[in-house]
Amino acid sequence: MKKIMLMAVFLLATVQGFSQEVFNRMYASATAVLNDPASNEAKTKLNYFFLTELNYLRSTAEQRMPEVTTTFLDTQAYYLSEFVTSFFQQVSAAHRVSAECQHGVVMSYVNATIENPLFGDTDKEKVHSFLHDPQYPTPFSLDTDWEKAYREATQKAAVLLNP
Repeated sequence: MKKIMLMAVFLLATVQGFSQEVFNRMYASATAVLNDPASNEAKTKLNYFFLTELNYLRSTAEQRMPEVTTTFLDTQAYYLSEFVTSFFQQVSAAHRVSAECQHGVVMSYVNATIENPLFGDTDKEKVHSFLHDPQYPTPFSLDTDWEKAYREATQKAAVLLNP
């Protein structure tokens, strides 16, 4: 868990430095990790999620929106990174409180991805493919407005951690 959290923080630090083309840099970074045979399993699984989400985001936006702007993709990619980083930080903090608190924090993040769809995609098998797969540390819906989900999840986690 610590390795995954450190990777997410590193990715976030890399992404935050760029005001333009956040999406492309995240995409390139995730692709590089997946193509690196020296990458460990945890890093590979986290970046597989990022790459899957970024591909879903771009392809679905291109199908459903008249014009897909760099700003739109960059904003979603930025908040995706913020969301995942915050998730690992808050789950780690909740673990020190209690198992019940940890479960509540995890569910706050999971539910935020389900309750804040970006496209309203009806193909639940596809968009929920990571939700119930215990092999991945990212149990999130692909059809997510990452900015809204980030705001909701962090607020709910803060309440659970600071009653």
